[in-house]
Amino acid sequence: MHQKLYRLEEDSTLTLQSLEDVSQEWIEDETTRWLAFDSAEPDEIAAALASLKLDTLIIEALSEEHAGPRLALFDRSVLLSMPFYLDGSNSPAYLTFLSLPTTLITLSPGTNLPLERLSTELTSGRRLIEPSVPALLYSIIDVLGDANKGPFFECRRIIAEMSKHIESDPATVDLGDILESKRVVDGLINTFEDQLYCVNALLNVKVNEFSGTTVQQYFRDMIGLLTVAHRASLRLESRLQDLHQHYLLTLQDTTNRRLKVLTVLSSIYLPATLIAGIYGMNFPDIPALGIPHGYFIVLGIMATVIVGQILYFMKKGWFS
Repeated sequence: MHQKLYRLEEDSTLTLQSLEDVSQEWIEDETTRWLAFDSAEPDEIAAALASLKLDTLIIEALSEEHAGPRLALFDRSVLLSMPFYLDGSNSPAYLTFLSLPTTLITLSPGTNLPLERLSTELTSGRRLIEPSVPALLYSIIDVLGDANKGPFFECRRIIAEMSKHIESDPATVDLGDILESKRVVDGLINTFEDQLYCVNALLNVKVNEFSGTTVQQYFRDMIGLLTVAHRASLRLESRLQDLHQHYLLTLQDTTNRRLKVLTVLSSIYLPATLIAGIYGMNFPDIPALGIPHGYFIVLGIMATVIVGQILYFMKKGWFS
């Protein structure tokens, strides 16, 4: 387990603090803190927060596994599990927040690069909207949303490249690349949907620290941005479906062309095969067996039939 402790200053910046024993005074004292845990096991979380004397329901909620977003309200406390896109997976990971009146606790399943960048910026002079827990929570959620931009724009670029190549040279497009892009888009759609749920739920929280604050307007703006991002991801999904369908049609067309060539070739050689089959029978009274140079005559007939068929099929456009 890794943990870091930050103090929120009056100028809305953060200061990294040396780790100290957690105290029950943290809940409502005059110092605003951010306690961040990485890769913590349930028993480690319970032990680390024991001094806060939190409700047992809160400790159980922090320790239990879950497979989706969640919001739970307690006495002047808000528990929120927020998704963020985990690169290379179509299932988002979840960051859990416990918002107390003057302390914010975050639980991350592993090293969270967006959070590390945010903490570095805030300890280097960047300021929050205001020196409060809701403002810190907003900034964390905002940076988790920004982390989706990179995978989204990269996926859009790849889809645009595949769309261009499938028109000019379909052979250069691989079905595996289409399916991989679909997996990324599915992950982004799931993430945006869960983030929208979480932010909407926060706006309806009836807790004094959240109700009537200026941060609420920022959350409303965030809903608009997440809605746009979600719709853009759905458009990517639609483009991928069209691309996949175009790829299958191109593949089917290639197969049909090959079958057409094989069918034409079979038709060309069928008469010659028939003649060869007839004269390959072991009967003594087959007509024209005694004709001088009969072998070459039959070969000439075969060649004439083949050439005639080729010219006929070319005239009808069967080779185009």
